[in-house]
Amino acid sequence: MLEDDKDWSEQEWIRWTVEEYTPYRTWQIYNHIYDEEVEKTVRRFSSWYINEYASIHKESDLSLIHSLKSLSTTEVKDELSIILLIDCLPIPFMTLLDDALRNAGFSRHDSGYRFAPLPTITECSKPMLLSGEWEGPVKSYETILKTRAISDWGGRNIVYLSNLKALTDMKPPTEATIAVLNYLDGDELLHADVESKNTSYEDELYRLFTRIADAVNRAFETWECLPEAFNVHVVTDHGACMILEEERRAFDSKIVNKLFSNERHRFAVVDEAKIDEIPKNLWELGYQFKRPFVADNKIYFLPNGHSTVRLPSKRKGYLHGGITPEEVIVPTALYRKVKAAWIKPAVRFLNLDLEPETGRAKFYIQRVVNLEIEIRNLNSTDIKILRASVLSPETDVKGCDSPIIPAHGESVLHMNCYFEKTALEQQELEIEISYEIAGEAYTFTHTLGCEFKSAIRAGFSLKDL
Repeated sequence: MLEDDKDWSEQEWIRWTVEEYTPYRTWQIYNHIYDEEVEKTVRRFSSWYINEYASIHKESDLSLIHSLKSLSTTEVKDELSIILLIDCLPIPFMTLLDDALRNAGFSRHDSGYRFAPLPTITECSKPMLLSGEWEGPVKSYETILKTRAISDWGGRNIVYLSNLKALTDMKPPTEATIAVLNYLDGDELLHADVESKNTSYEDELYRLFTRIADAVNRAFETWECLPEAFNVHVVTDHGACMILEEERRAFDSKIVNKLFSNERHRFAVVDEAKIDEIPKNLWELGYQFKRPFVADNKIYFLPNGHSTVRLPSKRKGYLHGGITPEEVIVPTALYRKVKAAWIKPAVRFLNLDLEPETGRAKFYIQRVVNLEIEIRNLNSTDIKILRASVLSPETDVKGCDSPIIPAHGESVLHMNCYFEKTALEQQELEIEISYEIAGEAYTFTHTLGCEFKSAIRAGFSLKDL
């Protein structure tokens, strides 16, 4: 968790949310366990996001508002794109949609995470996401898309689909087309209490996502286009959080209860002219937020961390509108019907002890040697190291970590190796590394010229220990 005297960057917050916080929060939800130490870091995120909001949303690779910018340029004249706008898609459930699309024969070509605008609700996020602008005249989604197609998307044909049946019934286009499916069923499901019906959110969402994947696959089979010219973009307008009972019954929740009007939403709107009517001690329980890029007189009250909104009676379900990591940080992805041509990671050894005469790396046998291997990822999506082993010489690997190599970044893999006596006859160290990228596993080998020596031979120094 974030230490008191340290700060995290945008990418560090994303990594913590995806790799550590989200799995743990899911465990908390299913076991009904509150953790105050974790909640402190969640509150730190809320405060950080409020302070950095304007600068984050100026970045085209961070802001959700700019996530459809990639459609502005294309090299394929007859390109056909489907935008799956899944209303309310928290990070934990993205894997279900990914599995469904893979089972339908699609491969993930890109993935990432974006920061949703505040408050994290459809009325705020979706028009901005579709238009790529912070504000504009109130229009229908279809009108917004057709306007943007003229200004940003090369005048391509726009087809707006308000439900899955519209996609199924859609006639094959005869020109470059962007079809946008505004899918609302997932949002309705997450707001419902499915557990009372003896089922789970995972089971029900996977059923919905399988139907989406099948419909997209039928569209591909029906439309006459090259596989590489058929793109499926996955985006969402916001995430969501589940409130624990201890958070729901907290003192903060009781204080702000009357300020919120909607059980599904974790925010309140106050007219700027009436701001003085709100008690000052109430603002201390959250944040007084005014949108920086929008010209209106609205002031939003946003709760700090998971301090909930309105106390529901017996109703359960996911909520959104606040500024927890699971509400703000949302997934994006690109799928195609062809396999992605990923670039093999670049590898180099660090902190080697080289022989002056030969320039080869020097290792000692029958002792634990720590290998530091820097791995660089040249792809646009993260790489996860699955395992690493030594093919030659004979080696007992005492320990090995499994780092995540960020997109266009690098990380260091540590291996603790015990080289057997037979290594004295070898002049090469060959390692094998298995990794996963976009859900697919790959393996490569890397060889290093070296010399293996015995620590009991003449010339060995205690400084070599």
